[in-house]
Amino acid sequence: RRPRIMASELRVDTLKDASGNNSIATSFVAGGSAKAWLNMNGTGTIATRDSFNIASTTDNGSGDYTGTFTSAMTNDDYVCAGEGGTESGGTSHMFLCAHTKATSSARVTNLSDGGGAADRNIHGWMLMGDLA
Repeated sequence: RRPRIMASELRVDTLKDASGNNSIATSFVAGGSAKAWLNMNGTGTIATRDSFNIASTTDNGSGDYTGTFTSAMTNDDYVCAGEGGTESGGTSHMFLCAHTKATSSARVTNLSDGGGAADRNIHGWMLMGDLA
């Protein structure tokens, strides 16, 4: 006879480490954790190295990408931050989440130091906000 697998739910107010110290409220963990992040090669044919809550990425042109979320955000009031650069440690680049923010996706731009959009082989970003 196969055991019946049932869905379960764990409800706690506070998390502590194994020694019973260093506690943190679960609301802080849920509210302060990245809800999506992406690390990809943004040159040539873009390629995701690793990600969380990113279903797909689209290359919209030089330094301009859209990430579509696996799980939607509650609204478009989330914050997006990231980085862009080269593996060889070359010129640093500024990253903005400025184009379009929607509950199901974010369109982001990697700007060069001179202000123009630029593809870079290191392209990463994360979202902070509330999941739907």
